[in-house]
Order: sequence, then structure tokens, then C-alpha cells
Amino acid sequence: MPLRLSDLELFLGVVQHASLAQAGDVLHRTPSALSKSIKRIEADLQQPLFDREGKALRLNRAGELLRQRAVQLLGDVEQTRSELQATRATVTARIGGPTVLLLREQARIVAGLSSRYADSTMKWMPMFEDEALNALDRGEIDLALVTGAVVAQRGQRWREHWRSDALGSLEMQLAASPRHPLAQKRRLRTEDVLAVDFACPPRSLFCGVRRDSRSDGWRDDQLPRRIRYWVDDVHLLLQLVTDGVALAYLPDFLLRTSRLKRLRLSDCPYRCNEEVFQVWSPSHAHGWLRQLAE
Repeated sequence: MPLRLSDLELFLGVVQHASLAQAGDVLHRTPSALSKSIKRIEADLQQPLFDREGKALRLNRAGELLRQRAVQLLGDVEQTRSELQATRATVTARIGGPTVLLLREQARIVAGLSSRYADSTMKWMPMFEDEALNALDRGEIDLALVTGAVVAQRGQRWREHWRSDALGSLEMQLAASPRHPLAQKRRLRTEDVLAVDFACPPRSLFCGVRRDSRSDGWRDDQLPRRIRYWVDDVHLLLQLVTDGVALAYLPDFLLRTSRLKRLRLSDCPYRCNEEVFQVWSPSHAHGWLRQLAE
């Protein structure tokens, strides 16, 4: 029996979750149905695709080769459908990256897709940068959002067929609610802000590495703050600032969208900027992705 595209799609779902039960919950299939799909593929190829360790499944060499081919084949099918149906195509865009970068690019991507494809669905998948590149490599997302540091390093996880497009830069700015007492002062010095409470993520909002007081880019080695609130969640961090409970060092676009006030310090020489990139694979790109990227 020839390979079915539907079986390949289910195969990739099982690969992603490494468990029939977990994949079944996401794909809305019973573990038995998924097992039958895998067995049909293995029977056609006449070799196993997984090393089974209890209930966990691990791809073997044949399975990894099929994974790569399946991603490319299903991408080609989707690309052909997109080209033939043009703006009538049903588009499902999967965008992965740090939450803060998803928030920054959300309006652009929504506008770019909605204006061309009326029947489009967008899946926003928050994940740190390394995880986003791994997901892009596995074919689980179509577009990864990362910072310039990741693009410059091009480590072991980077693939030669990927393309990176610059999306501009963001500047970290000292943010306060308009109701915060310091927001009313005309001239601020560092000693003024170091005397009040701050909120800070314990790990980088971009890569997820734990850096404690250095996680947001503020120079605590030179200007030690009074950090009272440690917050991993971007939205909770914003809420603390919006409520006037604390100050925070945040990307510039968050100040604009949340109507926060930027506090400018007359005696602070430090600045923190991050370049933003989108990473995608032209060789595996659907028509909508090419249009959006280019």
C-alpha cells in the first residue's frame, strides 16, 4: 500500500510528542489509530521507524530520514495548493518565538496574512529562541522570531538553507505608569529610580537563560536596583508596571502599546538594544510565507 499523506502528518505529530497518548490528545486521535498509521508506514518501508522505550518513542536513523522527507513533501503539497488556490487558499501559519517578540510582530503578521488570505488561521507558539529554531528544524513551525545574537552565532542548530530577515531593532527603556510618583518629576537622576521598587524577570525574555538582575539588560553591576518583584510572565510584569506598583526595564514597543511612560535619566550613560530577525526556510516555504517574508 503506498504511503498516505494523512499517515505522514500523523507520523510527524507522533515524532513531535514522542508518545502516542500525548500526540493523540493534540491530534484528536486515539493511540490505537496513531499506532495503525505508524505500522502502515513501517510495513510499506519494510523497517521500523522508532526505538520503543516503554511508552516513549525515539526516532531511529530511518525514522529521522523519513521525518526530514515528510516535512519537505508535505511542505511541497501545501505550497502547490497555495499557488493553485491563490488568495482562496486555506492558510495555517505557525509562528514561534519568545512571547515578547511575538507581541512585537503580531500586528504585522496579522495584517500581512489577513489582507491576502481571508481564510487564514494563525497559531502563536511562545517558546525561547533555541526551542524556536529546533521547532523550525523539525517542521513544527513555519517562522521563528529571534534576536540578532542568535543569528550572529549560527551555532550547531543553524541550517544552511535557512534565511534570516532583519525586522529592525528594539530598545530597552525604563517604564513607569503615568500614576507612578516618579512619572510626575521633570528631571530624574539614577539615584531617584534606584530608591524605588523594580520588577524584573529572573531569566532572559529572549533566550530563557537565568541571569537574575542582568536578565533584562539593566546594568545592575553599575546601578544596583531594588528589585522587589521577580516575574517570569511578560503580561504579569506589564501589569505590575501599569498598576504603578514598580518600575521595569522593558522593550520600547511595550511602552507604546501599554501606554506607559518612559523615564529618562539625565546621568545614565547605558543603553540596551536588540536586533530582531525572522528565520524561515525558502526551500520549504508555502506561498503565503514567501509573500509575508518578502
